[in-house]
Amino acid sequence: MTDKSNGSIRPRLGRPPKPRDEVRSERVVSFVTRGEFDALTELADIRGESVSAVVHRILRSALGKQNTQNPG
Repeated sequence: MTDKSNGSIRPRLGRPPKPRDEVRSERVVSFVTRGEFDALTELADIRGESVSAVVHRILRSALGKQNTQNPG
């Protein structure tokens, strides 16, 4: 990144970018019943994760992929 005031180059702040094949760029939308949502919420609470992380873990498991990354 270039600092326009004096032309110096500053290091980028934040996390380094992930490889393209690891970036989650696609969105999946699904409607569930109240009972299914409550079950997902309870599971998320037990695991200390978000509902999104639980759903992603279930999806990866169903697709036969092991999640080697930290949730989140």
